[in-house]
Amino acid sequence: MKLSFAKAINRPENAKGNIIFFHPGGLPARGISQIAQSFPAYNFTYIEIRLVSSFINAFSPEGKQLNSLTQIAQEILSEIYDKNDLPSLFLGWSLGGAIAFEAAHLWQGSKKPVLCFLDSTGPHAADYFISKWFGEANFQAFLKTSGKSTLSELDASKWFSYSDKGMNLSFISKYFTMYLNALREVNIPLKPLNHSPISQTDFMTELMEEAIKYGAFDESLSADGFYKVFEAYKEGIIISMVIIISHTYQYYDGTLLLFKADNKDLGDSNEPPYMGWQKLFSKIHPVSVPYDHYAILSSEASEKYLIKEISDLLETI
Repeated sequence: MKLSFAKAINRPENAKGNIIFFHPGGLPARGISQIAQSFPAYNFTYIEIRLVSSFINAFSPEGKQLNSLTQIAQEILSEIYDKNDLPSLFLGWSLGGAIAFEAAHLWQGSKKPVLCFLDSTGPHAADYFISKWFGEANFQAFLKTSGKSTLSELDASKWFSYSDKGMNLSFISKYFTMYLNALREVNIPLKPLNHSPISQTDFMTELMEEAIKYGAFDESLSADGFYKVFEAYKEGIIISMVIIISHTYQYYDGTLLLFKADNKDLGDSNEPPYMGWQKLFSKIHPVSVPYDHYAILSSEASEKYLIKEISDLLETI
């Protein structure tokens, strides 16, 4: 049975334009409803990428990539393309930014879509972000062992086989904690990054205890159940990485409104200011938002930061 990945939220008569939100899925996006309600005069469509069949089947069980970013974007457009030829705004969060970017290139309307990304990594920052997930030393060793010099040369299966032993657990624990906080609406504190070696067992035990303590999970949750949640999360990270780095990006003649989460609790002040999208747009308007990668989708962030900037952008199309 084919899953429906497109949800029409607004469909007003005499719509002023189209707003299409590309969301990876798997996380409540309360701010999205608030954005839709703030623009009732626009057709608003929500895309849940994890339900797109070409995304579900993007990799074989062995880790071989079967479907590209372009194929995912093509399937989405085949479902949602409305030949109304109205001005369009594509919003993309996280991986959704890269897919929105490709969908804009493939859009058949006479008016090119305007793009707005919410903390989305672009191709020119892939090395930086992946070295964070894996740890710089591990990442360079991985490239050397693989006999490759660039990310795009790596076979997807190598990423999956390497991820268990190669990922920087102290770094991913912070992202996973931020994810749990957004998913369960709790406030598990983010601990300082621990750069000393830590075993997978100790890591998972400590993380699970914190999650139960702050109400993210019930005490009846087994260690195996918690581990499956974490593995699904980690696999999603790897899939997103591979899809982003395996694509060849083309220049887009337009302006990008880029909301960048400050992620201050990660303790990293060297994050690329344009998140890897430089050289791909004629102009980028970056807006720093004092929320993390997941909380940027909260109702509070939408009300305080996103809606005003998006409203100003819509006035230009």
